[in-house]
Amino acid sequence: MVYKSPEPTNGLKGDGFQLHRLLRVQEVNHDVKRFTFALSSEDSYCGLNVNAITMMRWHKPGMKNPIMRPYTPTSEIDRRGEIEFTIKKYEDGKMTPYLHSLSPGDEVELGKQITKIQYEPNAWHNVVLIGGGSGITPLYQQLLHALQDNSDKTKFTLLYGNRAPADVLLKEEFDEFEKNHADRFNAVYTVDQPDESWKGLTGHIDAELIKKHLPSADSAYKVLVCGPPGMMKAISGEKGEGGSQGEVDGALKELNVPIEKVFKF
Repeated sequence: MVYKSPEPTNGLKGDGFQLHRLLRVQEVNHDVKRFTFALSSEDSYCGLNVNAITMMRWHKPGMKNPIMRPYTPTSEIDRRGEIEFTIKKYEDGKMTPYLHSLSPGDEVELGKQITKIQYEPNAWHNVVLIGGGSGITPLYQQLLHALQDNSDKTKFTLLYGNRAPADVLLKEEFDEFEKNHADRFNAVYTVDQPDESWKGLTGHIDAELIKKHLPSADSAYKVLVCGPPGMMKAISGEKGEGGSQGEVDGALKELNVPIEKVFKF
């Protein structure tokens, strides 16, 4: 079984773009907002599988070509009539300053769905999720659906790195996951610039930290990695040509993790 959206799946246009009205905007922290958009009708679903992404497109005045960026929803794929994204603002970005300027009632083009890894319950005994910054969203999407499936016995460990405590996204949601699914999920946080209140780890995610949480080599496990380019290079190596998975490099290569046990978002 693959987790996928119920019918009717016409909430997003699968072969192009269409405008969707912004319903709500919620401030999450100093540079992150949660955007909830209406789907094509109140009765429709997004049509996405878990771990799939959708594109946002903006025709910036004065530019010949539109700006397009991929985003992973942070709403359930079976949420009816709306879809939610949690998006960090990058001051030098081309898309996120525009998105953060929007108000309810504004419209944004959504479409062009792209499926990533197809997760199947119980395919692996353990999954190690390694995330950095706003790269946490596809990993959150994975947990959101897998942990609520009582037939799925897969255990998950999240290693999540950020610059500072204020940058940790979805912390309340992960705390709820740990509280409600203590037998299947635990989270490990680390930051580069801790403050006096920080009680987690400090420093980057490295081979030493990963090794502490990596299952035995002969067990059925998968490592899912998503984060900024520098982190990807240090942890798993960059993706290959044409968006292929490429070779394993960085910390995972140091730990002799084969490419078939790794997926790079």
